[in-house]
Amino acid sequence: MARLEFAAPLRHRPFRLLFAGSAVSGIGDWMDYLALVVLIAYTWQQGPGGLAALSVAMAAPWVLAGPAAGVFADRIADKRRAMILCDLLRCALVAGYFLAPGLSALLVLVFLKGVCSTLFNPVYQSVVVRVVPKEDLLQATALGMFTSQATKVAGPAVGGLLVSGIGVRGVFVADAVSFLLSAVFLAGLRLPPLPRTTGQDAAGTEDEGSPVLRGRVGSRFMTEFTEGVRFVVRTPALLVVMVSMAASLFLVLTFDVLAPLALHRLGIDESTLGLVIAAVGAGAAVGTVAMAQWGRRADPFTLMGGGQLATGGLVCGVGAAVAAGLAGSPAVWLPVAFGIGLSSSAIMVVYPYVLRRETPQHLMGRVSATTGAVPTVLQLAAPPVAAGLAAWQGLTFVLVCCGGGLAMLGLALCGWSIGRRRTHRIGSTTSAPALSADRTPLTPARLDAPVAQPVPLTRPEPPVGPFPEGATMSDNLSALAAAGIPTDRIPAAEREVLQALSADELAVLTSIKERVDSAVEVQAHADKDKDDTWVGVGIW
Repeated sequence: MARLEFAAPLRHRPFRLLFAGSAVSGIGDWMDYLALVVLIAYTWQQGPGGLAALSVAMAAPWVLAGPAAGVFADRIADKRRAMILCDLLRCALVAGYFLAPGLSALLVLVFLKGVCSTLFNPVYQSVVVRVVPKEDLLQATALGMFTSQATKVAGPAVGGLLVSGIGVRGVFVADAVSFLLSAVFLAGLRLPPLPRTTGQDAAGTEDEGSPVLRGRVGSRFMTEFTEGVRFVVRTPALLVVMVSMAASLFLVLTFDVLAPLALHRLGIDESTLGLVIAAVGAGAAVGTVAMAQWGRRADPFTLMGGGQLATGGLVCGVGAAVAAGLAGSPAVWLPVAFGIGLSSSAIMVVYPYVLRRETPQHLMGRVSATTGAVPTVLQLAAPPVAAGLAAWQGLTFVLVCCGGGLAMLGLALCGWSIGRRRTHRIGSTTSAPALSADRTPLTPARLDAPVAQPVPLTRPEPPVGPFPEGATMSDNLSALAAAGIPTDRIPAAEREVLQALSADELAVLTSIKERVDSAVEVQAHADKDKDDTWVGVGIW
């Protein structure tokens, strides 16, 4: 029976506590949102202006405070205490909604709660990477997205029942309790110590890349902030996924703003609109489960590009149906809504997964804030752009253009992914020159000379070859670690090179490592830290 990959991260107790706190506070957030909308639109009757002001108050902290919060998140040593403090502050601020006398005071509290969230989220990202092994990181990301989709369904449903039962302000009290419960879960969290790796030499001094020095190196805000920006710009995988996610959000939100109008023309009335929205959420939930179970078998960028292509195609289909006036029963459009949610899940899972996979822990706050600020800015721009385009060329034009643009973006990302993999394969087939017994390269005239065989190690080591033709990336790193190469100390960009090695190259590298170890032992130059020396540290 196949292993249930989706639940693999829950084997780790620290992640279980993080997951429980996130689920509880997520339900509270959606209860809170429903109650805010009801209070502003129905109780206070503030109309579209009040709702627009609420949207700005919720999104503005991520643009204004997000970059600074990312820098401070990397400076914080006790991340568990920081998350607990953020939860307690949000508990107090949400409880303050209960006493808000009017819209202005309420919006100030909403903004301050958002500021707390901008600090909590990058710290949370860093902690997830710290407590979840690399092999379970995709599943942990998918599980988080599944929870997000599930709370979108459960939160408003529970909030609606509470609004009818105890009133709008009572829902705010319930949300405050949810943050209090999240803090209780986090209080039981015990984080493993940070690895003492890339920042210390033999003398015990730290270099500039050390997470130990994150409070000293680049002490000024701009220095530390630009360090995160430079890392994103210099890491192609992060730069591509950030741009792709930002463009996807802009296109999706541009047509999503007009979705109720489109659905109305297709025969979806007020009584069935909720079913369509629920179908989108159900599709996204199923998609995240599928990504967790089988996502590691495919390249993440191909998955993201395929999701963009499928989502864009379905949206184009909806636009064409609106243009043709193809109104029908909800049963016709529910599968389409389910498909949009299913395909969009690939976009939403791959983005945070690549972010966590490619970013070192001491930069996680700054990188996550940088990569999150760009999509947020475009997210704020999408509604007015949608309204302007619809007034200029009509609803169908917006749907077809946005859907087509998303599909073209997916094709471009798939093409980039294929080219990237092809480049790695070409690089993996370019072998290093063979070495003779005296460790000099064999020239064409000496190609028939015998190559020295590795001297057996004096201590038994687990076998690292031969390597199967279909060895996976994680197999490569596991084999290198078994040979005594400290793969956990290698930066993400260099690990990617090692992951792309062919079976022959892998065997050559481990063979060289064995020779070096044997030579060190024979000459009695090895010290107790001999196992930390490996060929390649000066090459990558």
